[in-house]
Amino acid sequence: MTQQSTKKEYSSFVAGIVTEAGPLTFPENASLDEANCVLNRDGSRQRRLGMDFEEDFVLRTATVVNNDAVASFRWKNVANDADIQFAVVQVGDHLFVFDANGSPSISAKFVASIDISIYTLGKSVIGTASGNGYFFVTGGITSPFYLSYNTATKVVTLTPFTIKIRDTFGIEDSPLDVDDQPTSLSVEHQYNLLNQGWTSALITQYHAGVGRFPSNAQQWFLGKDAEDNFDPALLNKQDFGTTPAPKGRFVIDAFSRSISRVNQTGLAVPSDQETGYPRVVEFAFERIWFSGIKSRYNGASEFNPNYTGFVFYSRTLRSAQDFGKCYSEADPTSEVDSELVDTDGGYVNIPEAGQIYGLKQKGSSMVVFAEHGIWEIAGGEYGFTGTTHQVIKLSEFGVLSATSIVDAESVMLYWNKGGIYLISPDEATGRLSSINITEKTIQTLYNSISKAAKTHAVGTFDPINRRVSWMYSDAESYDGVVYKNKYTKELVLDLVLNAFYKNTISAHSFPSPYIAGYLETPDFLLNIDGVRTRGDSVTKYLTIQYINQPANEAAVTFSYYRDPTFRDWKSSDGVGASFSSYLITGYEIMGDSARQKQSPYLFMHFKQTERFTKLVDGEITADNPSGCIVQAQWDWANSSESGKWGEEFQAYRLLRPIVLPGLPVGQPILYGQEVITTKNRLRGAGRSLSLYIRSDEDKDFYLYGWAARFTGKGFV
Repeated sequence: MTQQSTKKEYSSFVAGIVTEAGPLTFPENASLDEANCVLNRDGSRQRRLGMDFEEDFVLRTATVVNNDAVASFRWKNVANDADIQFAVVQVGDHLFVFDANGSPSISAKFVASIDISIYTLGKSVIGTASGNGYFFVTGGITSPFYLSYNTATKVVTLTPFTIKIRDTFGIEDSPLDVDDQPTSLSVEHQYNLLNQGWTSALITQYHAGVGRFPSNAQQWFLGKDAEDNFDPALLNKQDFGTTPAPKGRFVIDAFSRSISRVNQTGLAVPSDQETGYPRVVEFAFERIWFSGIKSRYNGASEFNPNYTGFVFYSRTLRSAQDFGKCYSEADPTSEVDSELVDTDGGYVNIPEAGQIYGLKQKGSSMVVFAEHGIWEIAGGEYGFTGTTHQVIKLSEFGVLSATSIVDAESVMLYWNKGGIYLISPDEATGRLSSINITEKTIQTLYNSISKAAKTHAVGTFDPINRRVSWMYSDAESYDGVVYKNKYTKELVLDLVLNAFYKNTISAHSFPSPYIAGYLETPDFLLNIDGVRTRGDSVTKYLTIQYINQPANEAAVTFSYYRDPTFRDWKSSDGVGASFSSYLITGYEIMGDSARQKQSPYLFMHFKQTERFTKLVDGEITADNPSGCIVQAQWDWANSSESGKWGEEFQAYRLLRPIVLPGLPVGQPILYGQEVITTKNRLRGAGRSLSLYIRSDEDKDFYLYGWAARFTGKGFV
């Protein structure tokens, strides 16, 4: 019986995790599973570094109740100075501000602590945006506020402001129809007439002239005579039909509407108070945008607007006085100038959106991320203006929360209950479109994440490495209420490779530090010289360390992947927590699922990582040693009970002795060989082969690739 033999190289293993392929159709260069490895663009794999506090870290004391919201944000170009960047940390109903410029330590550069308890309940993550040197915040229970920084006094100041609109709604004055001219004047009708441009004197003059009061359709200035004097009889000759007259003479608080109406007219109008407030804020097109309102109001009537689907935008900013001006400069009731202009503020209503969770600028459009879909408020040729825009629905598949939305330069990504969606310009039309990017890659993995974990996932973008990352919790007890921002897993998407992989953050004995969010840091670049290089990074991780759990006493600091001994949280207790780095290769059938195969020898190629040093007694020490354990898994077996798993073996081995040169004590000794290649016996046989490759305790590995020789029977 003849044997056939062939060899295959595996040197570009860059497809990441794939869970949506069958056992006979598994794609090349993809893994069944992997964790805690860095996927390099050249096809190599290496262990991630241990997660640990930043160098020269400071534990900033804070009170953290178990259902408090914890999150971090970047305040860009503070005080309009590109050299000043702040990190703003929300811990419940307090904000902590740090100087985020430079490295290594952010936590050591504390700037201010701010009590925001009257603006937020502290149980939900606030909405934030930075622009024109300010930091804008929405909390959902009051009007928004902004932080400003005085570069001379080094003081951060909190200033609340209100969102104001023209009263284009008016108030209900039923049972009047639009064209009714009543013989008695109610408070409600009087207010509506005043809001339509009438004055008290004109109303009195009209009543005296015709015995009735004006209707909600009449515009008083159309009753002027040739001498420009108001003539009630002349106005009464005009046929206004049932078209309501323009409203909006009064500029009112968009939320405390009745209070504003009383203050401007003195009339005891009915109560009209919106009790829901914006939770979303964005800065774009030189305007501030507000949304995310869970609309609830007192004094409900058909005239009350439901703000749930509203997106407010300010006029283009000239000063801080414009922050809440979401209205037109021109009075809609004016006989001289009532036209909108490009710089005006206003609002857009998307009634079918449901709860709005996020706003993100993309090109000349504002993208609205909502419960029931994604919409685009599209600007014109020259961008968004108060006179040129349209609303376009991009997708039926909405977002679960604001924190999973990631703006990654030319694209945006978000988590839906059914998958991760990517928004990008359509190649044919140039318009934005939305697609599910998990249904053919990691859908099974994504489906295994609980809804609560998906809802509270938080994402970020690393522009240096072009990677999008999301943190979430995989704890069985996770309910999205208790320690909602305590994350244990990280899902990474490499946008260049279109590949997913993941990390698991270990924990040591309670109370262990934990990750609570991301922070993009403008000047932080990681490059560990002499030990290893894991590439550049602009990301640090918000970290919580409990000091006294019963008393809710905790500490805030920042961390990142930096420990070269492959231990998480080593600075916390001096020992740290171990973690395993591993990957399981996809099913290799060599194009033939029927034939039994063997692979007698496996050639593994590694980077040599050890740094050898001569000691006083002539011995040699090796820093950063490598180790890599490999196991063959035949015939699609997923358990050792199958009897198709081979014995594990050490695949990383230095193949020649270290020669001691005549060097002084402490001098590094060069091994002289960058690539370590080992030949390994691979026992067993089957129709398919997977390799389980994992780290060896706390040792490094840097895997370039491998080669396998397959043999099989000449016929089946």
